[in-house]
Amino acid sequence: MLPGEIQPTTQTHGSPGAFNASYRQKKMSSQDIITINVGGQKFTTTMSSLRRLPESRLARMLDGSDPEFIVTSGQVFVDRDGSLFKYILDYIRNFHVSLPPNFLDFEGLRREAEFYEVQALTEFLARDSCRPRLEMLELRFSIQETHGFFRVFCSQSTTLEALASRISVFAEQPAINWNHAYQPQKPMAPVPLQRPSHHDLVFQCGTDYSAGDEFAAR
Repeated sequence: MLPGEIQPTTQTHGSPGAFNASYRQKKMSSQDIITINVGGQKFTTTMSSLRRLPESRLARMLDGSDPEFIVTSGQVFVDRDGSLFKYILDYIRNFHVSLPPNFLDFEGLRREAEFYEVQALTEFLARDSCRPRLEMLELRFSIQETHGFFRVFCSQSTTLEALASRISVFAEQPAINWNHAYQPQKPMAPVPLQRPSHHDLVFQCGTDYSAGDEFAAR
């Protein structure tokens, strides 16, 4: 048995009495190591880490009064989601949680934080602002007579603003020069993007024969 491990009792399937007795039989220092089995996944931490949030259920379970936490085989077992417990432990250790970019189970993690009574994390996960929002981006191309039009729609106006800042439209205007039969380069003038609303923009590509201008998007 490793130092600091909980002495198992004959009541291996656990009861509040078994938990309480095992903790009271051994005085644990702040450096004692504890292994928590969460739904079959094992996590090792220290008593001092768990006590960083004294109001949490994980800190209070150390006195052996919570029947949800069962002592068995020298470990503390709790029948909860082990895949999400690492984020709970991460928050208790560091007072912040780092979630992967593709994390989606915010509601599941909120329920686990609520079970362990990690109040600040529960309140944070309940906010819509902490969850990524899906955006819809649509690009349409249409031809009207001699004109080609691109129309871009986005559900998030901030994304559309960023996209609009990267699009430049110029009008190539033919220059009249009586001294040269061929003009190698035509002057170009910027053309502002059309913004019918905060969620879409329109720009033209093609030739306007009536005005004698050519438009090109860059």
